[in-house]
Amino acid sequence: MGVSEASTELSGRNLLDLLINEFCSRTDITQRVQLLKYLNNLNLDLLRFSGPQQSGSALHIQLAWKRELVGQLVSMIKRPKRVAAALV
Repeated sequence: MGVSEASTELSGRNLLDLLINEFCSRTDITQRVQLLKYLNNLNLDLLRFSGPQQSGSALHIQLAWKRELVGQLVSMIKRPKRVAAALV
């Protein structure tokens, strides 16, 4: 990989920010609110399901990281970062 290729390569986080920005720019507020409601309900369902699981079990750990991911998506959709035009 040359220097110019490395400088234009996007990190995973930058790509995710770009994807969230694209999503937010191409949907209206009603669609975003509907998705946020869905994600919040999913987060609550994951919490309810993880409650009876033994702490530290593989399933409990899996549900915990899924809840973390859903929470991050909710935050990103509520407040999308503005990715620099140079990344596009």
